[in-house]
Amino acid sequence: AVGAPGDAVVYAFAATKGSAPFGEPSQQDLYRSTNGGATWTALHITALAPTNPNSDNATMNVMGTQAWYNHMILVDPTDAARNTVYLGGNLSSAKTTSGGTSWTLISNWLPGGSASTAALPYVHADFHCAAYSSFGSTARLYFGTDGGLFTSADGGTTWDDTKNKGLVNHLVYALAANPGVAGSALVGLQDNGTRIRS
Repeated sequence: AVGAPGDAVVYAFAATKGSAPFGEPSQQDLYRSTNGGATWTALHITALAPTNPNSDNATMNVMGTQAWYNHMILVDPTDAARNTVYLGGNLSSAKTTSGGTSWTLISNWLPGGSASTAALPYVHADFHCAAYSSFGSTARLYFGTDGGLFTSADGGTTWDDTKNKGLVNHLVYALAANPGVAGSALVGLQDNGTRIRS
């Protein structure tokens, strides 16, 4: 990830290779380059504790054992030093303003939180993509998850999911139809069980 095309500061969020025959890849580390990717420095964040650890993320291993599926990175283009970086993984997202030496969790997947996550705003689990926009007068973060699109206008302190309101969408893993019943459909959904339409 880079803040802008051509930046000398580049980040790489890496996973381990899964072990045979069915081992899941896990989070390896976050790497930083100051010469456009010619050389890299490991930041050793996986075992690092965030400033506000919780029961879901006692360390910065935000990908968990689902590194093949949950991995998101965004570099803030307004930070001239490129020290502000956002990471998302399985259950939480995090932010650094120090180039990766310290991290703060900025969201958790449990709406309303539990005793250990009550201070964190809800953003759905399974992070996949992110974007930064300075269009108009307000800079915004956009995080794409299994639960849709979440936006923040204050650097990740609060989050809003109203762009998902009114949309009827699901992440479909399997679909079947009955040729004897016109318009019927049976689907298996990520995080939302099974639905049937008749």
